[in-house]
Amino acid sequence: MDVHRPGLGGGIVSPHTFQQAIARNLPFSYVWGDLHQKSEGALTGMLQSHGGRKYAIRAVTFAGDTAYRSYRVRREATFRVRDESGADLTLRVCGSMIEKDGAWKVFSYVVDGD
Repeated sequence: MDVHRPGLGGGIVSPHTFQQAIARNLPFSYVWGDLHQKSEGALTGMLQSHGGRKYAIRAVTFAGDTAYRSYRVRREATFRVRDESGADLTLRVCGSMIEKDGAWKVFSYVVDGD
């Protein structure tokens, strides 16, 4: 699944995914670039905190979702995992995920409120 900025060919994410930003008259390219920059920073922090650790995923839950014509955005992903010592943990390592035709992709590494 290809999720990226428009103009690079083949992306599935439409400007309608960013409806609130569009309502404020922000250009789609700005909104996408801002999300990318914030995701890069959040991913760096997440890898510093969790990189090299081994987790077994027990469950993934979402706070909500929005259906679009050809895909679904699942918001606020929460992972229940078991670490190498056997302890059960709850982690927020990414924000939103996209589901399309049974395939999943992280859409944002921005985790709000943590």
